[in-house]
Amino acid sequence: MLIVLGLIGILAASAVALSRVRERPARESADARADPTPDATRTVVPDAPAGSATFRFLERSKGKGPWRFDPCGEIHYVTNLDEAPRGALADLKSAVGALEAASGLRFDFEGRTDEVARPTRALYQPGRYGERWAPLLVDWHDPRTSSFDWRVSDEGPLALGLASPRWSPRDPGVYVSGVIALNARDRGPRGFAWPWSRGVTMLHELGHAVGLAHVHARDEIMSTDGRSTATAYGQGDLAGLARLGADAGCLSPPPLPDR
Repeated sequence: MLIVLGLIGILAASAVALSRVRERPARESADARADPTPDATRTVVPDAPAGSATFRFLERSKGKGPWRFDPCGEIHYVTNLDEAPRGALADLKSAVGALEAASGLRFDFEGRTDEVARPTRALYQPGRYGERWAPLLVDWHDPRTSSFDWRVSDEGPLALGLASPRWSPRDPGVYVSGVIALNARDRGPRGFAWPWSRGVTMLHELGHAVGLAHVHARDEIMSTDGRSTATAYGQGDLAGLARLGADAGCLSPPPLPDR
């Protein structure tokens, strides 16, 4: 049985969920990245204060800003809903809208796909998606049969979500695609009313997908604290997203790989 911890949990009843939040020290969003580190300068950006807020980025290069998508283009995304719970697509679209409003990034939903998310997903699939980078893929998996490792620790709970932005080997500072895998066995409620709601999990994973890392702050969506209270992006989340989004300026998308 999965253990509830903030965004990583299952709702049986609110009292049970809250007690189980206290049993675990952190909520987790396991990293689905399987790519090797492409650059010895890649580091995790330390906690950065923004007034009373805190945020972190997944990667940066020395002397440069955080790795991010080009905010002057659209981030295309597709979904595989074969194992998704009822209402999942509506929650996802609402979460994407919240991310757009918070960051200025623009997303384009291209519909459903039969592609199954895998740790070694190809960035360039012209036969499926045409002559461009593969879109961000959002998929739902049963952890019992998934190719991803959903364990937060050897004896701990299973993650509710896995997320990883992906970059071109030619220009690792620019994200061009990504993967979000969501736990199809999550029994949290639909929407955004509670910190363990499925829509809030999506906000958390979308934050990872555009470059935010975990923080230890209960009032942030990117929190790893099991007692997190966030149901919407907090001050630190917003400050970090501003540095990843439209306010950060345009980037030059890397060229497609040679065929």
